Amino acid sequence: MRPPLLLVDGGPGAIEKISPGTVFIRIIRCYSGDVNERYDYRQTTTLRLLRALVEAHDSLMKVDEGQIRTYGLSQGEFDCLVTLGEEARSLRMCDLAQRSLLSKSHTTQIVKQLEARELVRRQRSPESEREVLVSLTPAGEEVFGKVYPTQYHHLKGLFESRYSEQEQTKLISLLRRLADDE
Repeated sequence: MRPPLLLVDGGPGAIEKISPGTVFIRIIRCYSGDVNERYDYRQTTTLRLLRALVEAHDSLMKVDEGQIRTYGLSQGEFDCLVTLGEEARSLRMCDLAQRSLLSKSHTTQIVKQLEARELVRRQRSPESEREVLVSLTPAGEEVFGKVYPTQYHHLKGLFESRYSEQEQTKLISLLRRLADDE
């Protein structure tokens, strides 16, 4: 049986046990009036965490995309080149999309752009006429060989300037737990 839940107007938005079997939840701000009115949860730990995660993502993407642009690539082009370069073999379009975390249609568009720049090649799979394989061209391998280590060292410096090795490991663990709990 659950302990009784008491809602109290005011306070800093924390959960406290005030006696065995009783849980107290303090609501940050309650709009006066009837039960259909809304609560303001902006200062709760939950929404502050969400905002911090979104702001961190936006900040990182801005820095990351800015650096990638200096290589003459978009974020999606870079992701596709890196995914193909790390695999060091041809990938089916669907696998490239999944591994580079892009939609299939966006991957197709990016691969066409990279193909026009002669950085990748597309060919039909020998096993299935419906499947298209993508691989780096020698020019694509050269670009990958230059930009991938440069980008790695850029990100390494960025993270090391903010977090110790131990903090980075802990952050990875915490974010993986959040990502795996879908």
